[in-house]
Amino acid sequence: MGQTKLWDGVDTTTSRVSGRVLKMVTEMGSSSISGMSPALSATAAKSFLEAADKEKKTMQGLNDRLANYIDRVKKLEEQNRKLVADLEDLRGRWGKDTSEIKANILVKGVIDTHNNRQLSD
Repeated sequence: MGQTKLWDGVDTTTSRVSGRVLKMVTEMGSSSISGMSPALSATAAKSFLEAADKEKKTMQGLNDRLANYIDRVKKLEEQNRKLVADLEDLRGRWGKDTSEIKANILVKGVIDTHNNRQLSD
């Protein structure tokens, strides 16, 4: 909440809401402002300020969640860049055509399976 000042029997409350300064005035005497009793006017001002404070806390929470999300995305992008660099490095060493490597692995797997069957028979 902002600052509260008493001025000639009038309670002046200043609050900053979403970058704007809001000034509420409630009369402390027995007469009313705009047909509202002083207690009702003070209650309305308090209610408004509480709602503004709640909205501020909600926005701060959402802002924190967004910051965490952005950090997570940055980390994932960095991991992706590293994986792409690793892939390019491997392609540079093996060549872009990996079909020969795949064929060698497949042949080795077939031979290993065949040898295992012969050993178990």
